[in-house]
This record gives sequence, structure tokens and C-alpha cells, in this order.
Amino acid sequence: MKGEWEITEFLVNGGSLNQLGQLLPDYKNNGRYVIYMLDDGVMKSEYYVGNTLNYEEWGEWELESSDYLYINIDKYVNGIFKIHSNGDNKYTLYSESNIISFYNIGLSTTVLEFERH
Repeated sequence: MKGEWEITEFLVNGGSLNQLGQLLPDYKNNGRYVIYMLDDGVMKSEYYVGNTLNYEEWGEWELESSDYLYINIDKYVNGIFKIHSNGDNKYTLYSESNIISFYNIGLSTTVLEFERH
């Protein structure tokens, strides 16, 4: 799992609306949310609009097993996610109990679409 990834979709509580466009400023205008899973469980996220870095956050990750990944990054992701490979370096991650601290949303089901770069 180590390496550079882009989160392309963030769905909450069974909805079909990509929350990246709702939560991140100017996401719909060429926004990209990139994460780096680094050594020793360190994770870094970077949010870009075009080529401009808008902000970055530090967090943590751990591969719990070959099927489950713990991620704690930013205000939107803090949970254990089931990993499903979609082929072509694309993955779907699902959590029944992701903690979203943004606006104190709390426990939510969450689907993340990841693409390896």
C-alpha cells in the first residue's frame, strides 16, 4: 500500500454524491486530493487546485491484514476500511464506521475510491 495515491471519490452513508466536491474548495475546478502512504505508518495528504497546493495534513495508516487498512487523515477519514481491487491500479475502500470530525458528523459508512500513481 505504500506509495502515492489519489482519492477520486468520497461517498458517505450510502449516498451517490461525491463529497470531495462539497467539502474541498474549488474541487470541481481541477482539484486533486493526493495521499502518500510513507514508511513507519506515516501518511501525508495534499490538496491541490490546479498545480497549487491548497493545504496538507499528516496522519497515520496501517495495513491490518491483506484485506483491511486503517487510515486516520484530515477531518474526513478515521477508520478501518475493507480493500477491494478494481484492477488497473484502482481500489474501492469501504468502512462501516469511519469517524468524520468535520462539522462533528461522527460515525458514518464511507466509500473511498483510490487510484495508485
